[in-house]
Amino acid sequence: FAPGTRVTLGMKVSNKMTGWLHGRIAKPDITVKPINSNLNSLIVSADVVDVPMMYAAFNKSEMTKQFVGSYDDSWNLGRGLFGVSFWRQFPPSSDFAMQIVTTLASSIKDTATEVHTYWNLSTLQNPSMNSCMKDSSKLIGFVTTNAMAYSGSAPTWNGESLEYKVSGLHFLPDGKSLTYGTYDLAMRSDAARCLYGFSNAPISASISVTGQDGEQKVATTVVNEKDGWLYLAAYGFTFSAPTVRVKLSQTPVQPPVQSAPTVSTPTTPVVVAKPQIKPKVISIKCSNGKTVKTVSGAKPVCPKGYKQK
Repeated sequence: FAPGTRVTLGMKVSNKMTGWLHGRIAKPDITVKPINSNLNSLIVSADVVDVPMMYAAFNKSEMTKQFVGSYDDSWNLGRGLFGVSFWRQFPPSSDFAMQIVTTLASSIKDTATEVHTYWNLSTLQNPSMNSCMKDSSKLIGFVTTNAMAYSGSAPTWNGESLEYKVSGLHFLPDGKSLTYGTYDLAMRSDAARCLYGFSNAPISASISVTGQDGEQKVATTVVNEKDGWLYLAAYGFTFSAPTVRVKLSQTPVQPPVQSAPTVSTPTTPVVVAKPQIKPKVISIKCSNGKTVKTVSGAKPVCPKGYKQK
């Protein structure tokens, strides 16, 4: 494949397949749909990745017994003519592969020999033993990287975060350009929520890449959740043997505030007083001989001995 190529692969897989996949892809998008009671349709769309390769020679007499023992006992692909130009190729996901990189890096100036372009996926032989991540009746997730060597299992759950170890040489074949790593983790949202005891509310995450010396590696991180899958990634970190840690979090959903019930307060009727109407004042003149008096009132009456004029 040419660098930057995006490939989509569809296949029929048993619904009894192991719970995890691994391989060499980047920026994956996955769809799993049932076909019948025995088969599922698996469609994966992802970018190809450039993987640096390492070739190194050593004298057994100069190595530790532990290293030589692992070299003799670890599964490998024999290459060349035995006894003449025989050499061994170890799978990048084997336990010994990471030991080879960290032990022999200095002997080849921490520089890759060449770079190959890959796009592949395969089942993990060492799936997680965590109850939330080991269901073999369905695909739980997949983990991929362009690292020269990487953990041959699902990410390890330490009670707080998901850890994954990778290893590689610091320089590309020109001896000057840095090797930049890619790491992609996709897992079912329900499995992630099971680990943390989360609700169905959205999940956020922090991703860190830490070197053997505790140094934080610079990386671009991506978190996305869609269609029942949680996608997490770290790109652009450097080697030699960093650990990628993913820690998920979720903001607790606040219950709606219950307003206090409304209590109706009885109201006192307001009595509006009717305006008082003043009686009409009438004035009359009363006389008694030459004496004249004026009497006023609503119904004026002349006093005794007086007559109204």
